[in-house]
Amino acid sequence: MTATAESGTGELRQVAQLTRVHALTIGTVLLVGVVVGLHYVALQDVPPGFFSDEASVAYDAKGIETDGRDSHGVLMPVFFQSFGTWRASLFIYVMALAFKVFGVGVVQARAVAATFSLLTALFLALLAWRLFRSRWLAVATFLVASVTPWLFTTGRFAFEPVSLTTVLAAFLLLWHEADRSGRWFVALAAGFALGLSVYAYISAWLFAPLLCVALVVAELPRPRLMLLAGAALGATLATVPMMFFLRAHPDALTARYQVVSVWLPGHPLSENLGRTWRVYTSGFSPEYLFQQAPWVLGGEFLAILAPLIVVGLVSLWRLRGERFWRLVLLGVLLAPIPGALTADFSHGLRNLEAVPFYLTLAMLGAWTLAPLLARERLLAAGLIGLLVFQSLWFLSDYFTRLPGRMSEWQVAGFQQAAQDSLRFAHGGRIQLSPNAFAAESGDPQVLEVEFAFFANEDVRDFRQSGIAAVNAFAGDTVPVAPGTIIVTRGNEPVPGARQLETVWVSYPDDWGRPQATPAFTIWQS
Repeated sequence: MTATAESGTGELRQVAQLTRVHALTIGTVLLVGVVVGLHYVALQDVPPGFFSDEASVAYDAKGIETDGRDSHGVLMPVFFQSFGTWRASLFIYVMALAFKVFGVGVVQARAVAATFSLLTALFLALLAWRLFRSRWLAVATFLVASVTPWLFTTGRFAFEPVSLTTVLAAFLLLWHEADRSGRWFVALAAGFALGLSVYAYISAWLFAPLLCVALVVAELPRPRLMLLAGAALGATLATVPMMFFLRAHPDALTARYQVVSVWLPGHPLSENLGRTWRVYTSGFSPEYLFQQAPWVLGGEFLAILAPLIVVGLVSLWRLRGERFWRLVLLGVLLAPIPGALTADFSHGLRNLEAVPFYLTLAMLGAWTLAPLLARERLLAAGLIGLLVFQSLWFLSDYFTRLPGRMSEWQVAGFQQAAQDSLRFAHGGRIQLSPNAFAAESGDPQVLEVEFAFFANEDVRDFRQSGIAAVNAFAGDTVPVAPGTIIVTRGNEPVPGARQLETVWVSYPDDWGRPQATPAFTIWQS
């Protein structure tokens, strides 16, 4: 054997030895890479379509990216007007930056949401490390949080509420450091993060003040005034732009609640209070949390987290003297309050505030059980195996079956229908049937915004003329001008018109066989 061959063999042995020694680290890095990658896989198709709220957010971001104005022409708004209500702005401005760098599109828009979701998992993992100084628990927290259905599913919609969990996780991380160190400037940063939550999701205008009260209560009976003052100053500084904006738009924070309010004017007080209580308690429903969430096969959390959260709650009694854990408990109890003012039970987006607090409780439960599981290795292996099974079960269903369940609600196929109608029209008239979005909304504004996004209409033209700038309109016009291209939902007939194309969506049935459904039909009068 030559010296070169011996040297090469020696290097291979060293690599093999290092691989054996660091097998756990290498495996962990690979697993983290796979989990991160799953957040960005098939963003164009899963979830299907592009919901009107996603299109509205993306079109406003496109406007900001273009000239700093939203789709209504408002310069750098603090909140964005949309379909008669208002949206928070943090997510939209981050998306505008992503559009500036990577271009405008569905994948780019949803990748921003996926990144926010992963940042939430990262902040919670850092919190686990700060709390328990355990690498295994920090890594496990990141992996479990990343594939938690509540975070994973919202992190694949280009919809602004996903940024709320990120901001709240950052707040918990910063406040724990302030609690541990006693440094007022860290408390100021925590308060600033809490103040930013009002720009993450519109409901935080209520939850943020509740958390401020929770901070004070958690500090009793001997509050650290410097920390509370720092947090108050940080929150105040963060909300200054909102205060100026509200002077011109006093209804911005409450407009959505007027649309979906659980409180019915003229009804007895006891009846309204009863409805509010039922919606509030639905946020704690074990069935909703662990068994059956909307669209998802399973609950908002993997069921294996239920015992960890319960153990975490029990452990809080032992830690009742620690201010941080009192805050976590108060956060869990207060989180459903904003959603309790709306008329929907167990609403996933309106209960997002709870996610960081529940996952922090799960960390505590895991840490409490760690000594027992270290002795009972068979039990530990069984629980880890169950967690892996539930994760794979959820992810497998999500990428294979969920698109079929959501296709109608998500108006799948409209992107192709919009783009093909432009191609057929050759600059001529395009009529969008008012029933095109029947599964979602009868508001023609919804249809117009989504069409404008997929038509790649210049947002400056949209501000001036709506979709008329691309020679399109939504609604019925009788008689229809000859040659008009008409887009209808499904197989909705158009008397006297010639069928040009049917846009089909295809998803597997229970046996994996593809089932095609007509989503849209394009006609020419």
